[in-house]
Amino acid sequence: MDKREEKSLTKAAGYIQNNMPVGEEGTLSDQEATNLAAYMLMHDRPEWKGHDDDFPHGSRPTDIITKDRREKIQSGDFDWTEIENVN
Repeated sequence: MDKREEKSLTKAAGYIQNNMPVGEEGTLSDQEATNLAAYMLMHDRPEWKGHDDDFPHGSRPTDIITKDRREKIQSGDFDWTEIENVN
């Protein structure tokens, strides 16, 4: 794992540990959060036709990982403070 991947994994694990599971935030161990982050980061999010229209009334959650965000996460350049509910 290179520094870029390590940085991305660490940030994702921190986000997961601080925000999941809903209602029990902060209960995952470092290892559990890292395992979840590694699993999520090794998979590309599927893209489908009409995806941009999923939230036609502007109710799109701020924590959705878009293609652009996924690429930034994978490169280690994502600013996790973009997501409003990051602790």
